[in-house]
Amino acid sequence: MLERGSVTSPTRHTVAAIHCALGLDDLLDADANCVIDILRRNVSDLINLFLCPIVVALLPWSIGYRLLKRYARIDKSHPEAVESAWYAAREHLAGVDAQDWMWRFRLLRLVERVDAWLIMFRGASWWRKRIDVSGDWPDPATANVFLTYHWGGGQWVWRPLREHGIGAWFLARRAEVPDLGGGRVSLWFARVREFGMRRTGSHGPLFTGGSGDEIRKQLEVGHSVVGMLDLPPRAGQVSAEGPLLDGWVRIPTGLVRLAIGAQVPLVLLSCAFDIRTGRRILRIEPLKAGTSIENAAACYIRHLDECLRRESAFWQLWNQAPLMFVRRAEAPGANPEQPDPDAR
Repeated sequence: MLERGSVTSPTRHTVAAIHCALGLDDLLDADANCVIDILRRNVSDLINLFLCPIVVALLPWSIGYRLLKRYARIDKSHPEAVESAWYAAREHLAGVDAQDWMWRFRLLRLVERVDAWLIMFRGASWWRKRIDVSGDWPDPATANVFLTYHWGGGQWVWRPLREHGIGAWFLARRAEVPDLGGGRVSLWFARVREFGMRRTGSHGPLFTGGSGDEIRKQLEVGHSVVGMLDLPPRAGQVSAEGPLLDGWVRIPTGLVRLAIGAQVPLVLLSCAFDIRTGRRILRIEPLKAGTSIENAAACYIRHLDECLRRESAFWQLWNQAPLMFVRRAEAPGANPEQPDPDAR
């Protein structure tokens, strides 16, 4: 016969897990004001990451997108993130209206939240009709390393990749609360996005931090990898510099080195949407075989520069941009070498 303790033990573990997920342990240790703040942030995440995006995703997209454009005018969720992005961006932008820029940045964030649900609610044919593709797909018979950006969003890209015979892993760091919302409920949203990624064709995430051996292993068995370089390099991390907007930036190049070392093709990939219509835009730019690390990095930065000049508010990493930009005096030479056009 089972003892009572053996029956209740799993229940206790379940309750403990729920407490941790909701931040209830924090509530028990907090004073009244902190309790209210914790509840407010988590309820806000439930509304802004789950309830509202799900409702919009269930609507016809033409109606849903119009609602998002209107709501972006008045959206007050996470205003600190929007303002910090603008304060970083305005140092590199001239003649840009602040209110219009912040509206576009909020619209991007709203579309990203809805896309997390749209990729699960809509099928392949629905998406195929709403994505405009430019550029040539690489050979799906071999592994590829796709270098993409924290620009424009692209949770929907896994289905087009899979339809062209490309199964890919996504190189990313583990999500933290400030990346997505204000409370621990936002980490549930990270699980939703990971589930949607796998459901629509990705092999799943490869988390940064000692992932080099796993990346090599996946490339060796013919799997592709999608990763981003437009983020601040860590101390001691190999990096490269190049011109971006009115300054110079430094980006990490570890993934490029792994790709070249494994002799697999490099492909630039940017995803966005048309602000007027809501149609998705996918731009593919294979680099020439045998390109150098330096030239691949230069092409990557040049592609990002074109994206930002087209729509600067779509860069989701503006709040970290000050850590990427370096002084002009630190830039190498007055007439730096430009990307080799034959590498594209």
